Amino acid sequence: MRRFALLALPLLPLLLALALAACSVISPVPQSTLPPANADPATVTAAYLQSLVDGDCVKARALSTANSLANHGAPFCDRPRVTGYSELSRDGAHPSATEVVYAVQLTIRNGDISLPDGDHTMFVQVLLEPGGLWRVNGVGSGP
Repeated sequence: MRRFALLALPLLPLLLALALAACSVISPVPQSTLPPANADPATVTAAYLQSLVDGDCVKARALSTANSLANHGAPFCDRPRVTGYSELSRDGAHPSATEVVYAVQLTIRNGDISLPDGDHTMFVQVLLEPGGLWRVNGVGSGP
């Protein structure tokens, strides 16, 4: 047994390195934090837009309603990509008590014929879900 330990000693750094590498592969990547449950619609919208800029599609989907386009094909996560946005005004349009719409300037890259590269005025619709969370339902250029 002692002889085995002496033979294994030179391999210890290699075994330790392999164990650490395995842990880094197995450990989940920490997900970026979501706004608190009581966040207002402007905070949720800003977090959603920043997640698009950051390429964090998991967070963008988490900040979207189940019926939103973000949860059906992930627009703006790949093509086209949002690379910047203007600051939101704190008082968007309120078509109803459960809906807020913000106008925002989005900078688009990897666009196409329907939404070419450049700056575009877009509207972000945010809905109050039955559980009390504000979530982005859509981003579009108008009615």
